[in-house]
Amino acid sequence: FPVRQNRRVLPPLDAPALLAKTKTPGVAIVRVDGDRTEIACAGAGVLGGRPLRPSDRFSIGSMSKSVTGLVCARLVDRGRLKWTATLGETWPGEVKDPGLARVTLLDLLRHRSGLAGAWSSFPPTAEESWFVGPVAEGRTRYRKALLRAPRDEKAAAVPTYANANFVLAAMMAERAGGADWPTLVRREVFAPLGITDEMRVGVAREDDGTVGHVQEKDGYRAVPGEGNPALLWGADGVFASASGMARYVRAHAAESPRFLRPATWRVVHAPDGTGLFAQPGRFPSADWRWHNGSNT
Repeated sequence: FPVRQNRRVLPPLDAPALLAKTKTPGVAIVRVDGDRTEIACAGAGVLGGRPLRPSDRFSIGSMSKSVTGLVCARLVDRGRLKWTATLGETWPGEVKDPGLARVTLLDLLRHRSGLAGAWSSFPPTAEESWFVGPVAEGRTRYRKALLRAPRDEKAAAVPTYANANFVLAAMMAERAGGADWPTLVRREVFAPLGITDEMRVGVAREDDGTVGHVQEKDGYRAVPGEGNPALLWGADGVFASASGMARYVRAHAAESPRFLRPATWRVVHAPDGTGLFAQPGRFPSADWRWHNGSNT
């Protein structure tokens, strides 16, 4: 996510070369530089299928965390949520560890909760009932299990990446915003930014135009319908086309005061590693934030 733009001569986007280098079924490249947007595609969204198009949606995996960060920021701007809201205040009586009870929304969004190790996604004790049946019921069971976990103080001392952080942050937003996470994403992010079917929330669908692939000895094999479960909404769950990602990245670069207050943008894009959702301490330069994502 670019924070400052410097005019410079950039090499042309070469999607076929990247396709040949990575040997993946398909690639889409998006570059936003000031008011210029470039998109290049090569290969196919489904191995052996039609050519990939800029409108085909990919699962952006953990890049969905940036969307959750914006949902929370919008609710904070309107006084519906506070950066200092704690897990103990949000779910009284459910948090067993006093240290975990003091964890704030900002701690979660900065990966400073102390939920790490086996709890980065699902613990070894994960129950099948979390993954089947109504999504809301499974997420409630998952939340209660998370809030019974002990806090790892050593992991809390430094940013320690964990999907569970953003799942809980999304659940705090749901309580404050009076709607489920997909509705909040559409209401608080997509609609204000003018994003329609270029990006969506949910699980894998055939009409996205792409599917996940697994790498095998002789190449790749498509696995339609596979991906992260709805249980991980908040840490995952957004699908975006190349054109949709271009619009989304432009919004981050513009830092419009109509979308978020300037002070809130400064929290979101803090340059010292305390910003929301970027991987701490791994910036290519002081002017950039980065994140990757997968659907595994």
